[in-house]
Amino acid sequence: MKYAILVISLIGCFALAGCSSVPTTTAMVPTEAPTSAPSPTEVPTATVAPTAVQLPTSAPGVISSPDQLGLAADFVPISFDDLALKYPPKLLFAGGIKEEKDQFYPLGLIPWFQFPLKARFAFTNSDNTQFVHGFTVALANPKDQSSFDALFVSEFFAKMRLSVLRWTPNAAKIKGVAVGDKSVGVTSSPKIDNTAWTLNVVSFRVGDTGAFVFTLYPASATTPIDIVKLAETYAGTLK
Repeated sequence: MKYAILVISLIGCFALAGCSSVPTTTAMVPTEAPTSAPSPTEVPTATVAPTAVQLPTSAPGVISSPDQLGLAADFVPISFDDLALKYPPKLLFAGGIKEEKDQFYPLGLIPWFQFPLKARFAFTNSDNTQFVHGFTVALANPKDQSSFDALFVSEFFAKMRLSVLRWTPNAAKIKGVAVGDKSVGVTSSPKIDNTAWTLNVVSFRVGDTGAFVFTLYPASATTPIDIVKLAETYAGTLK
């Protein structure tokens, strides 16, 4: 009897144990909190002083200082765009700054830019009344060189005279011009808006490079530099 009661008790205990709710432990996977990227620390940018750009002084046709041409101290270099703005507008064509094209001269009476541009320089004095400027063009082969000699030496005086004829009847060849392989010089006295000017230009070729130099200044002023000397000095930079 004792044993029977004990067995029943044990069975009851097991039954009760099976019915009891055993707390279930759920494994928790640790969730990483989103890491917010730290705000970048702004480093104050140091102000860098602009570096002066040194223009090359040895490249053919490059003139970066008025001293190279023997100009007075008050002459300063200017860009081609500034030159076009400060130059007397009615002389932009005769001064080799722009081309004038029409039905009679589709390439321009003087086709300044028929050949590829190589180098250019321009200077003006402090009150923008005197200008010294010039440029070179590439003559890639003997045919281009012959064309340049015809257009800008043999025929140049006649074309230059026509280009300033509306402003002055006076245009003459400059004597004593012997620069490079071929050369010619022209001087004229155009009168623009009651101001009389002196415009000088020398056109010349050195090997495979064609070149032009100009001086423009009021007729009442002294020339800033002799045009032939300017051409000779510029020719020296092309060799």
